Amino acid sequence: CGFFNQKARAIRESCRMLRAEYNSQVPDTMDDLLRLPGVGRKIANAVLGECFGKPAVVVDTHCKRVASPGYNELIAH
Repeated sequence: CGFFNQKARAIRESCRMLRAEYNSQVPDTMDDLLRLPGVGRKIANAVLGECFGKPAVVVDTHCKRVASPGYNELIAH
């Protein structure tokens, strides 16, 4: 994984933000989670669903691609 430095910086900055802006608590809203560096919709949905029991769907990029209309036609040719 060649992005380890970038990921490490995002984790450090997210931790700083959690301490400074969220009283060291993980936020429970999509908007607040997406403000954290390195957190996208997939991670935010996973946190909302697994940690807070909120309705959320986590869709991996590959699953989305395979399930999208036209994928079967694309691989058939």
